[in-house]
Amino acid sequence: MQDTRSGHETVLLSDLKSSIGQALQEMAINRMASSGIEQEPLWGSPLIGLARGDDDLFLFFKQSIGAFYFLPQEAFALKYPGHVTKPLTVMSLAFPHTEETLQAQRVSTCFPSVRWRYSRQFWPEFAAEMSSKITRWLADRGIRSVDPERLPAWSWQTSDAYGYASNWSQRHTAYAAGLGTFGLCDGLITEKGKAVRFLSFVLEADLTPSAREYTSRRQWCLHDRDGSCGQCITRCPAQAISAAGHDKARCAAYCQSINQVLKPGPGQTAGCGLCQAGVPCEHSRPQRVTD
Repeated sequence: MQDTRSGHETVLLSDLKSSIGQALQEMAINRMASSGIEQEPLWGSPLIGLARGDDDLFLFFKQSIGAFYFLPQEAFALKYPGHVTKPLTVMSLAFPHTEETLQAQRVSTCFPSVRWRYSRQFWPEFAAEMSSKITRWLADRGIRSVDPERLPAWSWQTSDAYGYASNWSQRHTAYAAGLGTFGLCDGLITEKGKAVRFLSFVLEADLTPSAREYTSRRQWCLHDRDGSCGQCITRCPAQAISAAGHDKARCAAYCQSINQVLKPGPGQTAGCGLCQAGVPCEHSRPQRVTD
């Protein structure tokens, strides 16, 4: 698909990816120190997607999830109350697990692999440091930005329609920014697969949105597309995934049981993630299982 961005936008995004790439090499938190797998990276170079801040999808998310959900304009105003000088753009970044982590996770059946749970345990610290670096990088170029998940007002909530929720969904934001569609297990399938984690920002910048090469929320899921998959169902040790979708409460309960056994540090979680590896969509946008 032809890139319709201006030369300035293309250079801006290219320079941002270069800056993130350098940070990934330099950040101590992106290494498996004290894990028994010393100095191997946790996360790879991210995909970047953009959406208009006034995209109708964000209003749809708020109406569907609950009144507590942030619109991009609301999130931006919480950090920068007052006049906005330019239209807002929402930027989503998908950081993939490394191939070595995926290899270890594929053979796990009840608990996440050492590599996976180490990456998951230290994701909050990684995300906070990377978010700070990106925010400063943008500020140095005259672009005000906010990371909604790091606002003091951000919190976990209960949605009448969906149960466990928050003020800002990273996966829904990535969907709006053209990065991919949901799978049967509710993970977001991107061009680098669904073994990813997300950051997102609301920018005071008028940037061209990324194309959304899909028209429905599960278009890239093989199970929904043509019935040729369902491997995440059998991969789930909690039996929280079925042809009907993902049981968030059962999934959360199983993750809590893992934490009780593995005992990650205060404020940390070992996660599970077994449905994100050993499946056709683990590291790329999938084709038919029989291809």
